[in-house]
Amino acid sequence: CRFPGRRVFEWALLLPIAMPAYVIAYTYTGLLDVPGPVQTWLRATFHLTRQDYWFPPIRSLGGAIAMLTLVLYPYVYLLARAAFLNQSVAALEVSRTLASTLDLAKLLRHVIEAARELTGTEAASILLFDPISGDLRFEATTNIESAALEGIVVKVEGSIAGWIVTHQEPLVVPDVSQDLRWSQAVDRKTAFVTRSILGVPLLTRDKTLGALEAINKREGQFGHEDISTLQTLAAQASVAIVNARLFQQSDQIADMAHELRTPLNSLMATTSLLLRPDKAIYRAGD
Repeated sequence: CRFPGRRVFEWALLLPIAMPAYVIAYTYTGLLDVPGPVQTWLRATFHLTRQDYWFPPIRSLGGAIAMLTLVLYPYVYLLARAAFLNQSVAALEVSRTLASTLDLAKLLRHVIEAARELTGTEAASILLFDPISGDLRFEATTNIESAALEGIVVKVEGSIAGWIVTHQEPLVVPDVSQDLRWSQAVDRKTAFVTRSILGVPLLTRDKTLGALEAINKREGQFGHEDISTLQTLAAQASVAIVNARLFQQSDQIADMAHELRTPLNSLMATTSLLLRPDKAIYRAGD
């Protein structure tokens, strides 16, 4: 939010860092206590005595809380601001990368790396829906080589990823060992230990492409910010995946057209040669 004096206000928020806590406390009590300038001005302006008005107690637990808040707030503000700025830069960089990549394998790799970085997890993976078999297949993951992904299939029914795709909603599983939808088959094949999962669907206007999962939060538990971040990334990834698939299809169509054009050109050239007038006279004279 931008408003006049925004930069001055930002600098003013940092002033408590430059002042020791005891100096702020003395200033607070000196200004607001009974003999201080604030209450003195009130009594002089409205012709009051100390018993004629009520003023919040200065030397109290509430006052101490207010002082601690004033002293500690700038540190929290700076840390939060730096985190949001870094996240915004990372998200912008991811958006640029996805928009400029049409190779599907590279695209999926960018998506899972971004998912792992933005959510602070140990791993991330993408499962895409196979319309022929009706199953979900691992297409990319940060903790498994691409060759090891072949043959790993996840059923839609009774699985965590299947629930995400079917319900088209994000899902947080803080402890997979307590979830009946979790299967250890993937962990056994990949020698990876899954503890927690955050998954979001990859959605387009008319269908669900699959699911994007972040695995094993490094610190703490998955929160609303992680869900929002992964949903934003999934929305960008879905558009990029559709574009990459369309680009692949256009390349295939171009190759097919080229293959068909070659024999057709040969037939047209032969037909044209046979229909030339000199060839007709030659055939008649022959």
